[in-house]
Amino acid sequence: MAAYSELTLTWHPPENAGGEASLGVEIGGQSLIERVSAQLAESDLGLRFLPHSDVVWYSLESWRQSAEDGQSRRIILLGCTCGDVDCAQLWADTRCFNGWVHWRLGGWPDSEERYAELSRWVFEQQAYQAQLASLSR
Repeated sequence: MAAYSELTLTWHPPENAGGEASLGVEIGGQSLIERVSAQLAESDLGLRFLPHSDVVWYSLESWRQSAEDGQSRRIILLGCTCGDVDCAQLWADTRCFNGWVHWRLGGWPDSEERYAELSRWVFEQQAYQAQLASLSR
């Protein structure tokens, strides 16, 4: 079983005037982008945190459902730097049971082998739900 981790969700301010806030995802105090880049030994994944509109469109309902007992969901976490989430993405396949939310990462259009060695993370369900409250803005 994967080790317990701490999840932190934070809305980052827009990068430029007229831009959107983006959803920063940290695991154990480290940016998800930094963690995945380090584990894959790639300095540039070509992925970015999702802007607010993409979170609402692609992930918000799945995030909420991922925290419910007995649920399995796919949450899109990162999107392509070109701005089109459908171009490339990193996701977590989630399962929630016995008070824990489990994540296994995957991505598209990459092969499953690329992410096979990545850490799997486990979050305490109540703390996970508390972080999800920050998604409502």
